Amino acid sequence: MLPLAFGQAYTGKTAPEAVLHALWSDERSAVVLTDGENGSYVRQRSDATRWHFPTYAVRAVDTTGAGDCFHGAYCLALAQGKAPLDCVAYATAAAAIAVTARGGRMGLPDDSTCRDWMAAEGAPVPIPLAG
Repeated sequence: MLPLAFGQAYTGKTAPEAVLHALWSDERSAVVLTDGENGSYVRQRSDATRWHFPTYAVRAVDTTGAGDCFHGAYCLALAQGKAPLDCVAYATAAAAIAVTARGGRMGLPDDSTCRDWMAAEGAPVPIPLAG
């Protein structure tokens, strides 16, 4: 997992699907590129589709710690045995909730809040990337 901008600089590619391809190796279970309010991009083992995972439509009050929240939530879901795309869904919810409060800690959600957001009508869903 790394920021899209770093992946672009490292690979010399600009399109997210090209960066995912350039960073892929058969030893990986996933490559996840984060792009803040633009969402994230995912390639996972045994899945020919490359994915864009949009963010929630929230009014961000403070983005301090949003990336850390995303990474931590992703790791929690991964430790629970979830597939990479499901980990991104969980992490996306957690980070969206976190930015709705001031400070890096005040908005950190619990598991049930993340799951409620994921189950809500209008929650973002992954979109296949072209190419």
